[in-house]
Amino acid sequence: MKIMFVIPSLSFGGAERVVSVLSNELVAQGNDVQILIYFRTENEYPTDITVKKVYLSNGFEDDYNKMNYYKRLALLRRITKAYNPDYIVPFLSHVCIQTCVALFGLDYKIIQTVRNNPKTLPKNKLHRFLRDLFINHSYKTIVQNNEQKDYFCKKIHNKIFVLPNPVREELFQAEKNKKSDKFIIASAGRLTYQKNFKLLIDSVENICKENSNVILQIYGDGELRDDLQNYINEKQLNKSVFLMGRTNDMKSMFESIDLYILSSDFEGMPNSLMEAMAAGVPCISTDCPTGPSDLIVDGESGLLVPVNDSIAMENAIRKMLFKLDKEHLANQARIFIKNSYSAKIIVSRLMHILQG
Repeated sequence: MKIMFVIPSLSFGGAERVVSVLSNELVAQGNDVQILIYFRTENEYPTDITVKKVYLSNGFEDDYNKMNYYKRLALLRRITKAYNPDYIVPFLSHVCIQTCVALFGLDYKIIQTVRNNPKTLPKNKLHRFLRDLFINHSYKTIVQNNEQKDYFCKKIHNKIFVLPNPVREELFQAEKNKKSDKFIIASAGRLTYQKNFKLLIDSVENICKENSNVILQIYGDGELRDDLQNYINEKQLNKSVFLMGRTNDMKSMFESIDLYILSSDFEGMPNSLMEAMAAGVPCISTDCPTGPSDLIVDGESGLLVPVNDSIAMENAIRKMLFKLDKEHLANQARIFIKNSYSAKIIVSRLMHILQG
């Protein structure tokens, strides 16, 4: 079976990481996989040598942005026709729209994907309208959870399928390898408003000032980096809260920390939270739409707190620090993720969706 993924890049975010994991497992199961990538990036997520990678632009994002929009669509159409896939799976809403436009009139089976809360993203109303229009007329659509599925009209539910994100097998092999005597709290994600890292900084402020042994590390990059650093400076937390930049070695990061926190206002299906649970790290998450409540049973495999409530988050952190059996919570979380979201399980479900 020939499957083509379409994605802007192969680094930076959760969708890109999922494409790399799915591609590797699909070729391991004997399929032919091509990833059509808009532009090159440094530190791309690893893919098997048999996964074909084709770029719309030979250069990096700046070179891609200089390309005429219609030229991009023409190249997407030409590359697709040359590969002639059985199924096309674009990731991210604007890529889904562009793929449908570029391939208009051609008889390809395009599998739409929903990667975030469909009520709030895309922010642009026209883009949301086009997203919904193409999903209404698509061959099939993949969402990450039932809450996302319920957004769409019930008359098309028979062609909308829930497929959670896969977790890389190597994360289940993670073992604690701390090189610091500090209690390290970590979070990871693009530095955007959606992730609400200011809430996280507010939540650790009192704890860090009371106990210099507690530090917060925030992994990722984005448009709010300078704003967040200024916020840390204003609160005089420079010795306790650190912006770590991007990392592609999530396994090593999880092995070095004591607690992982997701502070988002909304999500699709949070990859970083799933990966932290798989790696055996105790976790706290906001109970945001959508995803965390599908992953964490509050008090049994982690802690859930209300969205944008810094006091509740602070109290949850204190519980993790001083009251709860963190090892038990982490073990329960790891078992749940292993049994539900391993790459082999998710790819088997994907194959059933494609061929069903």
